[in-house]
Amino acid sequence: MPPPSSNCNLMLTSAMGEARTSVRVRAEGLAISSKAAVTYFALLLDSRLGEQKFTLVAFALGQLMYSSVIFIIYLADTPDPRLLPVRLSQASSRSSVVGSRGYRLLADFFDLNAFYLSMTMTLQSLVKHFLTEGDKFLVSYWSPLRDQGGYAIAVNYGSLIARVVFQPTEEICRVYFSRVLSPARGPTRGGGRLSSKRPMLFRHLLSIQVVFSILVVTFGSLYLPIVMQILLPRRYLTTSAPQVLSAWIWYIPFLSVNGGLEAFHSSTASPEDLREQSWWMLGYSGLYILAATSLYKLGFGDASLVYANIVNLSARILFTMAFIFRYFEKHMNSTPFGVADIFPDWRFLSTVAVSYAVISVNGSKQRIVELSRRQALFTVPVLLHLLMGASMGLACVAVWWLTTGRRMIAKLKAKTA
Repeated sequence: MPPPSSNCNLMLTSAMGEARTSVRVRAEGLAISSKAAVTYFALLLDSRLGEQKFTLVAFALGQLMYSSVIFIIYLADTPDPRLLPVRLSQASSRSSVVGSRGYRLLADFFDLNAFYLSMTMTLQSLVKHFLTEGDKFLVSYWSPLRDQGGYAIAVNYGSLIARVVFQPTEEICRVYFSRVLSPARGPTRGGGRLSSKRPMLFRHLLSIQVVFSILVVTFGSLYLPIVMQILLPRRYLTTSAPQVLSAWIWYIPFLSVNGGLEAFHSSTASPEDLREQSWWMLGYSGLYILAATSLYKLGFGDASLVYANIVNLSARILFTMAFIFRYFEKHMNSTPFGVADIFPDWRFLSTVAVSYAVISVNGSKQRIVELSRRQALFTVPVLLHLLMGASMGLACVAVWWLTTGRRMIAKLKAKTA
């Protein structure tokens, strides 16, 4: 990513912490539009020249435009837009620092506690970057160029859900938890009523994520073969893309749950907790590599990278859950939730099971997948099959709302009143 993008991370954090959502919407909206326009015109010019040697350059120009526009807009909206470090006052820096000359010079420009915390977060970012991008290195080593293209397009489609749904949800949770649960604010401040509300909010968040995960796995696995005929160009249907997208259906629930849990952890963890997590992240990297190579040898192909990420996220979820239980026991003398608190109602599960059975039987009887493969997507049987899925999906959501959702909202309103 170009340098301007890394320089605006602090501005983004400041805007999110101060709830200046309009700044982010304006910055990212204009940046994405500019990136698309620059990439398109660069590719158009390259095709007009007839050489088609600058495809990667066009992509790089788009990324540069994206990060530059974001940087300029955040800089214009920053109250103190100075980019160079400013010497701190003598009373707050050198007077209380004992150490080498370089150490004292560092204390002149940085708050040492914030500096060491930022170093810890930087280490975590490096490890997370490897866990996020490491699959690209492995697939380039294992797979032929044809399957690399299929893997790339499948991952791009799968990551759209993470970017559109999970990333904003995680950031909202991080801002909220930072405000009401951060150590600096005091986790028990505000009395028993507010404190008892916090575990309830966390339980409801996990409960909704579990329900969402069940719906994604159930209906996604049933309708993905049809959707792939629309999403994927015909030449990609014979690559590893369908197999990778099928694995992503199982990956999405882990992304959903992990995002909320890590938002809680990053908002409430002390510097010691973050350093401990950094060491564990190194272990997760080794676990990811071990799982990926083992699954690839077992014949899972490129999908082994997605399943390895599931193993990695499972370990991270277990670590974060242990931290959350310790946090609530220490600060609130309670457990955040039990299995019954986040497990869906039996009527919802029954509706989902019936929906799965009915859709599966209808799909087999009407040979829906075969029809869709023959590019007969808009025939009456396929359209009725899609309508059936939409109707039963809405029925599942309605049953959840009647059995759990409205009671959940009523409890939150009662606690707030």
